Amino acid sequence: MVVDKGLADDIVKGMRIDFFEFDYIGGNVLVASGVVIKINAETSIVKVTNRFNMSKDLKEGLVGRASLK
Repeated sequence: MVVDKGLADDIVKGMRIDFFEFDYIGGNVLVASGVVIKINAETSIVKVTNRFNMSKDLKEGLVGRASLK
């Protein structure tokens, strides 16, 4: 997946990112997680390693939450 955050946003190679489908009622659904494998100034490429909810598509508009581990 390509995300719209990169070096300028303190993204580092190897960082783990979880992707959620967000709704305004308060239900965040974990869709997938992955690891940053390539970084540019404004974008990064994340290799999806786990899919948690197969009924949800990996699509534009998912919310990503990152951690160092």
